[in-house]
Amino acid sequence: MTAKAALNMTPAQAGKLVRINHAKFLLSSTAQTVTEIADDTGYCNSSHFVQAFRAVEGQTPTQFRRSLSDAGKQ
Repeated sequence: MTAKAALNMTPAQAGKLVRINHAKFLLSSTAQTVTEIADDTGYCNSSHFVQAFRAVEGQTPTQFRRSLSDAGKQ
């Protein structure tokens, strides 16, 4: 069985998902800037990180972080 068949995604897609999930953890648990998180998760610049994050999550990292703080206010 190939990795693609086992994961139902390519290895590159799986790697991207791991990086985005780590970024979500950092956004929710640290005060690091988006630029610092982009660097920590292996993106060459914050623009590329924001684009990748939005493609997976449907919102920017800043919007994601803001939604977490808004949820905590309720």
